[in-house]
Amino acid sequence: MVFRRLNFDIHAGEILQVTGGNGSGKTSLLRILSGLARPTAGRVEWNGADIENDRAAWQSSVSYLGHLNGATAALSPRENLSYAAALASQPSATDIDEALKRVGLARLADTPAARLSAGQRQRIALARLVRHPTPIWILDEPLTALDGSAKRLVEDLLAEHVARRGLAVVSTHQSLTTASHAVRQLELNPSQ
Repeated sequence: MVFRRLNFDIHAGEILQVTGGNGSGKTSLLRILSGLARPTAGRVEWNGADIENDRAAWQSSVSYLGHLNGATAALSPRENLSYAAALASQPSATDIDEALKRVGLARLADTPAARLSAGQRQRIALARLVRHPTPIWILDEPLTALDGSAKRLVEDLLAEHVARRGLAVVSTHQSLTTASHAVRQLELNPSQ
């Protein structure tokens, strides 16, 4: 048992920052919230209903960014975003080139991801958020491998997201300075 009796709510326009030491259950919680894993007890509710009642609707409302950035090494950033668009259940809100420009990858649009740095591959994942905005973002350590300018980019994207009445659950050991009025904290302890 990683955690028990965990109960919280989050509303549109808010960011919940999940913190805790290694093994405290941050990734497990985010995987449960995203629908990628099921809790052994309890439930996740959205708009007053268990997400299990309509998993397809839930999953089309959520963007999940996990530890791995999901970029296919043999594909370029442009090809990665095109492939992601083909899998998405909703139309893209932003053109591929515009999304790549927004995350600072315009000049590397056709470079195979295998030749990019870890931070640049993380930017491909961020470009997916730009292209396919959903009301709910669940981000597991999105600041990993990012330099200062990319960290500001994540904070700007989060600020824009909550300004549009989106919500985000973010696990990170780094402080989030964006929209500080909207950031709430949830610290997990292994005994919770």
